[in-house]
Amino acid sequence: MAKIAKKTGILIVLLIVGSILGSLLGEIFGAKLPFLSIGKKLGFGPTTIELAAISITLGIYQER
Repeated sequence: MAKIAKKTGILIVLLIVGSILGSLLGEIFGAKLPFLSIGKKLGFGPTTIELAAISITLGIYQER
């Protein structure tokens, strides 16, 4: 079971590092290679959950 958790952890780290490096390369070479600067909007707007004792607002949005 630890073997599966280790592989999943490595996959998550590689996905995060790959997305950061891809964004960085898109910013650096976007002027010379315009197809690298094409992007989409990702996320959802703020949503409020009101309970009897607390109110929680959740939201994430990234525009490229």
